[in-house]
Amino acid sequence: MRCNCIIPGFVAQAPAATDEIAAFMGARARYFPVQRIGEAWELGPLAVYLASEASSYVTGQGFVIDGGGLAGGVAPVGFAPEVE
Repeated sequence: MRCNCIIPGFVAQAPAATDEIAAFMGARARYFPVQRIGEAWELGPLAVYLASEASSYVTGQGFVIDGGGLAGGVAPVGFAPEVE
C-alpha cells in the first residue's frame, strides 16, 4: 500500500472572470519566486505519475506544488512571523 499527497499552492482553476480578480491574482503572483499563479493543469502530470506503476517505490511523501511559495516565504496569513 502506498500513501502520497499532492499539496497545491495558490492555483487558478479558470481565467479571471473580472478585472478585479485579475488584478488580485497579478498582485498575489509577485510574492512567488516564479512570479506567477499556478494553473490547475500543472497538477495533473504528478497525479498521473503517482497513480502509475512508475511510482511503485514512492510512499509517504508530500509533493508541494506552489511555485516556490513556501521556500520564498509565502505562507497563509497568521502563520508567518510578522516583522516590525
